[in-house]
Amino acid sequence: MGPQIRDRAFAIPTYDNLMNPTLQALRALGGSGTVREIFEKAVQLERLPEKLLAILHDPNRGSQTAVEYRLACARTYLKQYGLLDNSSVVSGRLQLERKMWPKSTLRE
Repeated sequence: MGPQIRDRAFAIPTYDNLMNPTLQALRALGGSGTVREIFEKAVQLERLPEKLLAILHDPNRGSQTAVEYRLACARTYLKQYGLLDNSSVVSGRLQLERKMWPKSTLRE
């Protein structure tokens, strides 16, 4: 079994607490990024410890970590709120909606 959470200082951030880091990661990536790029940048920005990143969401169902799962939830809600766009699924990139990013800084 994976690491156990024993105190609040080691608590996995909730999906709603990962929404702003997700948006910040996308901004830092120039307005768009792959799921992996967004994950890595959000983890870096939040300074999440390796021990926390090793905790699996559901060890019986696969290798997805709890942080990966909650970031996926955050992205889903951000899409539902109209803040993220994944219409460029062919390229495998998510991007900030244009209304969330100054035109002069968006990558085309």
